[in-house]
Amino acid sequence: VRENVLEERFDVTSERVAEVYNDMHRSSLAPGGIISVHELGQGLRRCGLVGLDDIALAQVIEAVKPHRSGNLKLAEFETILSRLKLAQLFVCPINTPPNEDVSWQKSQGTSTAEPDSPRCERHAASASLRVVDYNSRQYHTMDVTASRFREFCFGHRSKPAAPHETPYVRWVHMSGFDLTTLLCLTVKYCLHPLGVEDVIEQCPTKIDRYGCNYFATVEQLCLLSEMPSSGSKCGEPVRVGGYHVAAFCSGPPLFDTVITVAQPDRSFASDWPGGAEFPAVGGQRWEEKLRRRLTSTPRSRLRERRADFILYQIIDLSTDELQAVIHAYTARLAQLEVDVKLMVGVGLDNDCCSEAATCRLQLKVIMRRVRGLQRALRHFSNDPDFPAELAGYLQDVAEHLD
Repeated sequence: VRENVLEERFDVTSERVAEVYNDMHRSSLAPGGIISVHELGQGLRRCGLVGLDDIALAQVIEAVKPHRSGNLKLAEFETILSRLKLAQLFVCPINTPPNEDVSWQKSQGTSTAEPDSPRCERHAASASLRVVDYNSRQYHTMDVTASRFREFCFGHRSKPAAPHETPYVRWVHMSGFDLTTLLCLTVKYCLHPLGVEDVIEQCPTKIDRYGCNYFATVEQLCLLSEMPSSGSKCGEPVRVGGYHVAAFCSGPPLFDTVITVAQPDRSFASDWPGGAEFPAVGGQRWEEKLRRRLTSTPRSRLRERRADFILYQIIDLSTDELQAVIHAYTARLAQLEVDVKLMVGVGLDNDCCSEAATCRLQLKVIMRRVRGLQRALRHFSNDPDFPAELAGYLQDVAEHLD
């Protein structure tokens, strides 16, 4: 997937764009290395954009360089590439039904949508997309509906009202999985192909760095049954759901954007002893908590931080979910122990013994998830560019897991 599709057709990272741009310069025959229509077409074809004739390319150049005023700069080529790639996705979206193998064929078949509705916008409705732009003084929220998806993809975040205010940090959250929407985010925010592949294939828990940006995934466990209060009985078996959470965070010095993707864990049903019969409806609790912390008060301490602190919050909230699951099992096993003692001399209940054996197997899965997060935190703690304050916070999370 990564080598044949993502890197070939959707890699618009700064390193890849600079490589293509420099090759266009070297191949230019014009004085001063001015990039001609021919060189631009060659460069765009390397990035998977085909079918643009010389007249269309000349119009593109005219749009960013009126009257060919000077050479085409790197930033201008990057703008051309990203806009054309987004337009390509709107015309020929790629989509994959959830929980099925990735298919890279163009969408086919009939549709009940309006004929003038871009197919990409119709696909966007299958995944919920929410945006929060914030700084220390204010915030703006937006639910990106299908009718607003084009505006979101081609638009920009607003600027602060006063020049002395810090620039907005943007948090984009995608709930559910839609391949076309993910690829639009990939192009708009120059997401690294390795990270995008990890989202598609739901890789194990990790925290890594691609270029100057950070990437994290968490195999999250969420509690679906009610957490027993202190001192109360835990009369029902513990119910747990699995979710896969991924986060892209822009790196230093800006730390101004974080993209999160939350989707049901496709491997959970086969990994979880006893079977996963319950939908993971609790897998979005961390997102709701984080959104409340950003938007519930006029002045939020969280809004005084940059995107890297959002990344820490996601890991911290995922750890809280794991702790809630462990505490629920502690209470349930304590209740089973009491029940067994009451049965002494009467005869053991087979259901009670069977549940205790299942709990033992389920706790092994939980501990594997905990150890995976511990390894990721240890690996990431040595990153020299991550702020020392946040490194300390992550160390606290690691100790909490211990």
